Amino acid sequence: MRQRHFNPSVIERYTSKARHFLQYVASQGIGVAAVVKDDLDAYLRAQEQRLRRHQGRAPVDKSAWRARYTSPIHLLLRLAQGAWPPMSSAESRVQALKGTLDREQLGAGTVILYLQKARQFLAYLDRQQILLERATQRDLDSFIAERLRIYRKRFGRSPRRPVHWRCEYTPTIHRLLCDAQGQWPPPSPVDADLQRFEAHLIERGLDRRQVQVYRKHACQFLNYLNQRGISVAAARTADVDTYFEWALRIYRKRKPNDPSNARHWRKSSQRAVHGFLRFSQGEWPPGSGRPALVLARFRAHLDQHRYSRIVVPSYISAARQFLRYLNDRSIPAEQARPQHLESFVQAKLERFEQKHGALPMPLARCRTRYSTAIHTLLRMLSPDWPSPEPPANDRERFQQEVLAGYGHWLVDVRGLSRGTLRRDSRAALMFLHWLGDSAGRDSLPRLSVPEIDRYLSWRMPRLRRATRKGVSQSLRSFLRYLHSNQILAKDLAPLVSGPMLYKFDEIPRAFTKEQVKALLDTTRKDKTSAGLRDHAILMLLATYGLRAGEVVRLRLDDIDWRAEKLHVQQSKTGNELFLPLLPAVGEALLNYLRRGRPQTELREVFLRVQAPLGPFSSGSSLHTLIQHRIKQAGIQVQGRHGAHAFRFARAVSLLRAGVPMKAIGDLLGHRSATSTQVYLRLATEDLRAISIEVPGKGGPCRTGQTKTGR
Repeated sequence: MRQRHFNPSVIERYTSKARHFLQYVASQGIGVAAVVKDDLDAYLRAQEQRLRRHQGRAPVDKSAWRARYTSPIHLLLRLAQGAWPPMSSAESRVQALKGTLDREQLGAGTVILYLQKARQFLAYLDRQQILLERATQRDLDSFIAERLRIYRKRFGRSPRRPVHWRCEYTPTIHRLLCDAQGQWPPPSPVDADLQRFEAHLIERGLDRRQVQVYRKHACQFLNYLNQRGISVAAARTADVDTYFEWALRIYRKRKPNDPSNARHWRKSSQRAVHGFLRFSQGEWPPGSGRPALVLARFRAHLDQHRYSRIVVPSYISAARQFLRYLNDRSIPAEQARPQHLESFVQAKLERFEQKHGALPMPLARCRTRYSTAIHTLLRMLSPDWPSPEPPANDRERFQQEVLAGYGHWLVDVRGLSRGTLRRDSRAALMFLHWLGDSAGRDSLPRLSVPEIDRYLSWRMPRLRRATRKGVSQSLRSFLRYLHSNQILAKDLAPLVSGPMLYKFDEIPRAFTKEQVKALLDTTRKDKTSAGLRDHAILMLLATYGLRAGEVVRLRLDDIDWRAEKLHVQQSKTGNELFLPLLPAVGEALLNYLRRGRPQTELREVFLRVQAPLGPFSSGSSLHTLIQHRIKQAGIQVQGRHGAHAFRFARAVSLLRAGVPMKAIGDLLGHRSATSTQVYLRLATEDLRAISIEVPGKGGPCRTGQTKTGR
């Protein structure tokens, strides 16, 4: 101890304690080199009993009392045994903390203080039989309360500066808990709401100091509601008034001699709490006018369509601001037009720029934050929003009449489907817009072939050959209508030529057996709602070769669990197809229906995972789903690989298994064998194995091995 420059008084005290301990272990017949932790604990219990007999009480601060004995004894045992005390789990945590503090280059006194507090907290948890990984804020508060009782008992008073006294414990304990649990303090239920509210205030243009004040008052209000089991959505005026009375009593107790500050505090707290409630509920106080009724409907609409609790307050806030903007200009919400939305968003951006001297970044994200919510609101009020603009002149009025008549002609006269109606109507609208002034009531009858040629020269270069043929067909259909309705004196439809498409001119794309297996394995491992749904969809595509539209239109009534049959309404022919419900497919469907599909009255089997809740709009919606799973499975594909690639893959696997063409056609729902024969083009390896006699020189050759000049 003299070599390590201990204080003489410390040397004397340590020597006395060590001598007494050596006398004790000698009386027990234990050598100093054989002392274990239980021997030291027994010695400390004996000393504590001796203190109780002499003074009639237990130690006031048991940890400090133990330290007066353990410090010299530990030093003695380290000299005798080389290492003491044996490393416990608590001590290993303390040593790990010491290494962290040393790397941060804290002062020696600070390190000693931190380690002392850490040992006290770990000892408290050990007495309470609580693991550090399971410790909560309540355990920390109980420990601080125990240390406060010890302080009052020892000094006869409370700490003069309670906050500073508490901060002697919390930094090191927070470090311990953060290392053990990964995050400390643990996230509370109010954190997500406060983060969204903070982001909303920043977007409104408030500076950082104001945001922090608002957040502090909102946090106190949320904690008050949580302690009383009241959700933010259910908070009412009486709850808020009671909170202000409670919070004001606490504030006056902290600062009893400053009434002017109390009035300022109440005003600041009201502004923050009311702002948070407007952000969460859309309007505050409740029932304050028609906007509140609209917002209540909007909230119910969002809840009905399963928008997440993270999105709803943001949507409500954007809708409230837009309704206030319309109200200031005396515009009913039902009469809002896209230009009103654009001017509102522009006004918000200008206000932000005035506050901060620059536009928000990224700009597109800020615009989308408002436009998406407001589009949802306006489509709730009017499902066909934005409704078509009224015609501005006689030419636009005439074009609307022509398009309306063309739509009726396609459905009533030609009996075409709604999909064809949408495709041909869009093509006709594009053609009329391109004609411009030449598409008026007097000018359209003078339409000539050179104008049609110029339109096709403008429209065609960007398109594939198959799409060019579709554009030509749609244009011929429109010209045929104009002639039949006596708008054109001459039928110009035969003069529109399109590209020639050759039958079987290209090999269709199909997944290989290995690729299908990789896709199914990838989705099978995904146990989320989206994963269960996607696995069931891919099982239907891969097992039965169904079309995408047939899968998305599948309804709960189409699954006959008792008869183990699947009823499919074919997309192209409209015929009914009954397929056996195979066990693997049935299991995938059951997993999705039980664990992945949301509880809803909708009868479609497959629903979107993200809001708004509902079925897929069309079969093309599966394209993004399949591409995502292809990327996730790490499959390299070329060309178009959508739902139809599963159909071709299923046909090829059946062909190679020796299934007759008629059976394959029945599974795929083909009316004739000609439709099924297209899949023979995929079995190229099987075709090469067929030997065909070719007349002429050279004798027999195999298909795929052509001779020069043949």
